[in-house]
Amino acid sequence: FPCLLCGREFGRQRSLRQHERWHRRTAVVAPHPEGLGDDDDNVTGASLPGQPGSRATERLHGCAVCDKAFKRKKGHLRMHLMSHSGAKPYACSVCEKAFPSKEHLLVHQRTHTNEKPYKCLLCEMAFRQKKYLLIHQRNHTGEKPYTCAVCDKAFKKSEYLQIHQRTHTGERPYKCVQCEKAFTQKGDLQRHEAIHSGKKLFECPVCGKAFKRKDYLAIHKNNHSVVKGEQKKPHRCLECGK
Repeated sequence: FPCLLCGREFGRQRSLRQHERWHRRTAVVAPHPEGLGDDDDNVTGASLPGQPGSRATERLHGCAVCDKAFKRKKGHLRMHLMSHSGAKPYACSVCEKAFPSKEHLLVHQRTHTNEKPYKCLLCEMAFRQKKYLLIHQRNHTGEKPYTCAVCDKAFKKSEYLQIHQRTHTGERPYKCVQCEKAFTQKGDLQRHEAIHSGKKLFECPVCGKAFKRKDYLAIHKNNHSVVKGEQKKPHRCLECGK
């Protein structure tokens, strides 16, 4: 559940609502209502009440449909209201897909141009959106901002937290239509469905042979592996070393 004011994500809607109430108290508002702005000032960085430069007295324009609030009534609030009305006036000139705001359209157009303006300073990875760069940077920093309220285990992405929480709740939202089995992750369901259909999802990049299970593919790929001109044989005899 992402905050549309600052872009921060939460694993539970209740946590998001508490966070949004903090925004309303401190008047921390993003200039781009959908969190898609490309500039560094996408989050205003407003200080807390009582600190120098506090914006707590700044006038906000609230959405009549939900609890969101914006600094500019004509621009950002109007753009936000389109998300409720379903209006999509901005169409892509390449594929004709339509979007509710110009910011959404600009991000989409990068899928056609392959433009990735957000580059990681620590490696060569680049991204179309700033939020994906921020998520990637956690691989370098080790930051895990999403914590489970039950066991305190932490995760880099809110999606990982949501999947983990199902181990506590027992929720299995992905159900097989051919039998009664259910799974916590979509990928597990897809692998299970391959058993019913006979479809082989894992293809060898060397010879094209396909397998139902990833571990079967890994065993098969050892037949192609070559070490110093000899075929790789991962299972060694403990007695003679052969």
